[in-house]
Amino acid sequence: YLAYVYYLQRRSYEAAVLAEFIARHFQGEDNQMALDAAHLAMAAYQQSYNDTLPDRREPDVEFMVRVCRLITDSWPDSERAIEARLNLGRMLSQLKRPAESARWYSDVPESVPQYASAQIAAGQSLWTAYLQAGLAPEDQRPDAETLDTWRKDAEQHLTTGIGKFIDQLQQQEKTPDELTAAKVSLSQIMVSDGRYAEAAGMLTDGPHAVTDAVALGADQQRPKQGVQSGEFAALAYQLLLRSYVGTQ
Repeated sequence: YLAYVYYLQRRSYEAAVLAEFIARHFQGEDNQMALDAAHLAMAAYQQSYNDTLPDRREPDVEFMVRVCRLITDSWPDSERAIEARLNLGRMLSQLKRPAESARWYSDVPESVPQYASAQIAAGQSLWTAYLQAGLAPEDQRPDAETLDTWRKDAEQHLTTGIGKFIDQLQQQEKTPDELTAAKVSLSQIMVSDGRYAEAAGMLTDGPHAVTDAVALGADQQRPKQGVQSGEFAALAYQLLLRSYVGTQ
């Protein structure tokens, strides 16, 4: 209770220290209380992260990683563990640490409703890591084996996530942006492999075709963000053009 009071007062580290102590030492006495305390500790470190200047946030990130590991190791099947994996995956992605982000997303179990989204997020993160590595100076790039693994795993996660996502949707439902973006990323991988027919199918085949999602009506203007933005739609059409040229 004192940890929660400190949390409400934004005394984040005091809240986190008390809550993490309970989480680590009282699982035997009251397992649910220990789990709640671990969740509170993670929230307190998150609060500290939000309240800290960007160039001083690294310790808070490592504290959150530590508490997330405690939650996922001690209560792997709990809702708190699912939440911890997703939250940390999002944060590491925002911090431009995509390979680490992917590891947390990929640990979300298949039995939960968030599995499809987590698989897509893991694939997107690994594909981002692969593309970023290609832009880095040669002496700072991961080795060829690591890059190849990122590429293959990105395709596997995206394929799994897309399939699960479509299974959960009705054919007449509006296509979620998340699904459209995943299909475009997967088609990028296919085009770069020279698998042009597969890429064209990924972009045009229904239900929930990318070409349908990015198309606008005659009187509509493209928004600045989202899958119907000019930048995203241009990427989708460029990939489709490359696919058609590749298949002659």
